Amino acid sequence: MMNRRLVAALSALLPTAEQTLLLRASLANGDGAAAWSRLQRRLDAEDLVRLLAANRRLVPLLYYADARAEDGGWLPAELRRRVTAVALREERRSAAFRRGAYEVVGLLVDGGWDVLVLRGAALAELAYPEPYLRHCHDLDVMVRATIDASTARDVEERVGNRASVHKTAFCHARAQGDDAPLWARSHAFAFGGHETRVMAPADLFVHVCGHAFFSQGRDALTWVTDAWFTLAAWPDLDWDGIAAAADERHLGVALAIQLTYLRRELHAPVPDSALDGLRRLKTDPVDRDIALALAWSAARRRAPSRTKAVLSAGAGAPSLVRWRLGEGLAGPR
Repeated sequence: MMNRRLVAALSALLPTAEQTLLLRASLANGDGAAAWSRLQRRLDAEDLVRLLAANRRLVPLLYYADARAEDGGWLPAELRRRVTAVALREERRSAAFRRGAYEVVGLLVDGGWDVLVLRGAALAELAYPEPYLRHCHDLDVMVRATIDASTARDVEERVGNRASVHKTAFCHARAQGDDAPLWARSHAFAFGGHETRVMAPADLFVHVCGHAFFSQGRDALTWVTDAWFTLAAWPDLDWDGIAAAADERHLGVALAIQLTYLRRELHAPVPDSALDGLRRLKTDPVDRDIALALAWSAARRRAPSRTKAVLSAGAGAPSLVRWRLGEGLAGPR
């Protein structure tokens, strides 16, 4: 069970108040106009433009929400023109990305690999209203070789740097484990005409949240929109399976914080029982220290005034002290 001081410290890993209002406006969850109005009262026109520039991956979603608003939209005319131009460029860029991604996956499949399409590329096709609404700048796939080593090397060389090819589900050592159940639970997925696999929805949800937790890429906020549209696409998620995976992968702290945010701030349909189950998971001291180290890094980068709260929550944690001194905290040794 996490105490309040730890919860407050880890909030440094979550979107800011302004980002949260922008997310509410962008996700078209019923209060887009109200969220935008609050954002306008909070920021002047220049600061609004800066906020959109800093969170540009949300701009196509903002365009989509505004264009489908029942009252004809709520963005100011000049800003709507800018947002529309960005969305149209992203739609063209997305089409080119997908063509390249289909080609790379085809190389892997034809070369004898079992392929799981991960996160953004999978969710763009399966969960978002339109693929271009999920910005993808890199293709991530997980592979399982069914061929000899020399053939595998040849295929990897042909793919080159056109994709991030992973042999394990999580890059961070703390979250690594037996991936065989992920493959067993995965579903068939036709990706650009190629027969591949995609994680089961509950595993996909854990993967999205867990990957973001360990990465500075969380600042791009795609983990929030990925989680949101996963919940929308699969409303009957296996919450018991999510809790079990979070416990096994040392992600209990991460998912408890993230799901609390999604429900409290974005009114996501996260059941009480799911949150209670995650909050009851035992917090390993190493996982606590890693979370605090990540929060301290995020606070120092985004809001230096909040580092004191993180350090206070981590008082007496030797691994956090080592991390502050520059040794780094990559997981248990």
